[in-house]
Amino acid sequence: MNVHTFRCSVEVFMEIAELVQNTIHHTRHLEWFRWVRWLLVPLGGYCVLVAIVTCSQRSIMYHPPHLSAAELKPLADRNRLLPWTNHAGVRIGWYRPTPGGEAVANVLIAHGNGGSAVGREYIIDPLQTAFNANAYVLEYPGYVDRPGTLSKESILAAGEEAFGLAARNGPVVLVGESLGTGVCCYLAAKFPNQVRGVVLLVPYDNTVNAARSRFSWLPVRWLLRDKFTSDEWLPQYHGPVVFVVAEQDEVLPPYLGKRLFDLYAGPKQLEFCVGAGHWIGANRPPEFWARAWHFFEESKVIGQ
Repeated sequence: MNVHTFRCSVEVFMEIAELVQNTIHHTRHLEWFRWVRWLLVPLGGYCVLVAIVTCSQRSIMYHPPHLSAAELKPLADRNRLLPWTNHAGVRIGWYRPTPGGEAVANVLIAHGNGGSAVGREYIIDPLQTAFNANAYVLEYPGYVDRPGTLSKESILAAGEEAFGLAARNGPVVLVGESLGTGVCCYLAAKFPNQVRGVVLLVPYDNTVNAARSRFSWLPVRWLLRDKFTSDEWLPQYHGPVVFVVAEQDEVLPPYLGKRLFDLYAGPKQLEFCVGAGHWIGANRPPEFWARAWHFFEESKVIGQ
């Protein structure tokens, strides 16, 4: 817990304690009101827990590693990644050009809430084995050494900038992982005519329901600041989408991804990974990526 969160929690606790003390002081002369003490104590404890979770929600939601440029370089070299910069020369992620032949697609990858862009070789390697693609991995503001404040707004703005750069050479295939599936749903809705297809690895319908699955005792709809509403964004896109749902997902329950799949009315495929957890669901072999690319190509022909 950071200093800001601690101070916030202490202040809320002190206010609640003062309220309890004043209430008891003014009502202790009433015999029938003594039960209020037993009501206010658990209520005060609940309010403190709500305050703690509310103040620390972004540290719960995002798990950014902090690495220097010197620490990132050997990782990038090992994974054969090159710095991906914007027009101002600021590194916004990493990319790996197609290893051989002419690229048939530009793939933009939005990663999950843990780790960083430089560590997504488990997506890039099998993808580039399956078809010739230039792979671009977006880094979120506030992750590793990228400056910026972590929030839904900053992440989506970074996604828009990255999409504009990746789309310079033609349509883009969006690949989202966990938290990043919401980013890809947003970009598909924002740029529907420039998206060749979407792959959603272990997705959710919206972050309110995702948070509720873990904190069912909290009024998360009113407390959550960063609402990624994939169930509102994705229906605005009408192209092909591949969904990967893990049966034993311990991070995002499988019913969240299934809901998103069920509400999408466009061309779609579902890969349900029996017995798989969150990590295995996000790690797809080359055969999966070959099937996904074939589905995108097939949907393109049908749509012409």
